[in-house]
Order: sequence, then C-alpha cells, then structure tokens
Amino acid sequence: MTPVHLAILLISLAGFAALALATERHAEHLLGRLPAPQWRLLARAIGWALLAIALALGIGAMGRGVGIT
Repeated sequence: MTPVHLAILLISLAGFAALALATERHAEHLLGRLPAPQWRLLARAIGWALLAIALALGIGAMGRGVGIT
C-alpha cells in the first residue's frame, strides 16, 4: 500500500466517522448523549469536506477512472 492509498483511506475513514457522528442515532450511541444541532451540522460539513478531499486526492493520484472508484 502506497502512502497515497493510506492517506485516502484515513481521510475517508475520518469523513465517514464525522458523518456518523452527525446522525442522531449514531451520535447518541457513540457519545452517550445527543450533541447540539450546531455541532451535528459542523460534523456533517466536515465529513463531506473530508470525503471530497479524499476523492480529489484519489483522482489526482490515480486518474478519473480508478480515483473515483
């Protein structure tokens, strides 16, 4: 596994974790309480931004065909 692959994996994992914490069900299960709506909105924005960064990194490193996949 190259450093680019590892970076894409870790950034994607962080993005999906942020999106999971943005949902009421998962946030309450993982944190033991329901976070404030502003916090969940911020987590959702950060999650999507991290996934977009991972996508851009994948496309830049491996081309459109493989990078999107």
